[in-house]
Amino acid sequence: MDFDVPDAKPTMVCRPPTINGTVTSVKNTDEVKRMPGITDIAVITHGVAVRGETFGQCIDAITALDVSWGPGTVDNESDESVLHKLKAAALPLAAPAALTKSIDAEFTFAFASNSPLEPDCAVADVRSHRAEIWSSLKVPIAAQVEIAQLLGLPQDALTVHVTQGGGSFGRHLFHDVAAEAAEASQKMGKPVKLMWSR
Repeated sequence: MDFDVPDAKPTMVCRPPTINGTVTSVKNTDEVKRMPGITDIAVITHGVAVRGETFGQCIDAITALDVSWGPGTVDNESDESVLHKLKAAALPLAAPAALTKSIDAEFTFAFASNSPLEPDCAVADVRSHRAEIWSSLKVPIAAQVEIAQLLGLPQDALTVHVTQGGGSFGRHLFHDVAAEAAEASQKMGKPVKLMWSR
């Protein structure tokens, strides 16, 4: 996040309260744009991106946004329904219990996220004919292909710079933060430093 790209400013995303929820409207865009330091607001695929002078100002702005959200893809699920599906999908023991000494027990563990050790982030500078992205990526070529398609640019018009990042336990196999930074930069017409926000 300390990588210096001219005019790139801190950016965060206000996210839906449900998985894969969509933005139907933002009721107070003008009011939030008048908050200290806020420069831009744009609806992107997975929320509302806010660009400001500091991350603190971005946090204040995404907290103040009044967004109407469309339904998500798992709104009707609950802990109980997910647990029921997991139990139904469990495979039987490989060896019949009568043939081995065994203890029959069942354990339920709370979800543990395999997230990076620091907030995921990316810097993006998208122009009409070219784009550049800086992010800690494990599969930069796949990121380049998919993000170029998202932006409507030819693959060779997108330059991807792989930066150092903290341990990710596989999280950096996914490049959603880089894609969001690119989409926000394209819609705002300005470079952004997007820090992943939940």
